[in-house]
Amino acid sequence: MSTFQWFGDVHPFPPGFEGLQIDDWYLRFARIQERLSQVNDLDVPEMLDADGDELDPKEVLLIREYGFQSWGQFEAFRDWSGYSWAHHMGEEPGMLTARMTKMSQQALLKEKADAESEPATFEAFVQVQEAMNAAHKRGVDAALVLAEFGLTPTDFGNLGAYWNKKMQAETMMYHQLYSEYSTKYRALYGGA
Repeated sequence: MSTFQWFGDVHPFPPGFEGLQIDDWYLRFARIQERLSQVNDLDVPEMLDADGDELDPKEVLLIREYGFQSWGQFEAFRDWSGYSWAHHMGEEPGMLTARMTKMSQQALLKEKADAESEPATFEAFVQVQEAMNAAHKRGVDAALVLAEFGLTPTDFGNLGAYWNKKMQAETMMYHQLYSEYSTKYRALYGGA
């Protein structure tokens, strides 16, 4: 596991950031910040720290959905990221962060507009995938299964491209959902 160091403390590198270019890196942070801003509208389960104290819902969200170990690790990583990218890009940290934050907010707005026209829900995508997996095990042609859902192989390819891109961008969140939906529909279609 990779680590990063900030003010003398060594922290584990959080999942989902390795290999990202600067624009995707800041976009991931923008998604996380947006999710944190919605925490009061979410049903976040309670979680206790090692001392038995209740954690803040934002910290629970960071741990459960994004793989951070604590709020402190998130803050250290956010600050370390800004300085590391600035050093790498040869820019002043505040200016780079402001520019990249603006760009990522614009990308997030575009993403939301695109989401309003998403081709199908993530659950529907997983359902079709599990139906095809079960059919394949029975020797049934995948095109017949797709036709039952009103899809062509090209439609499903486009659907897969759409959701695979989203899954790469938010690995932890979609991995959990994928596991849940996959189990549900595998049982439904007898693909277990």
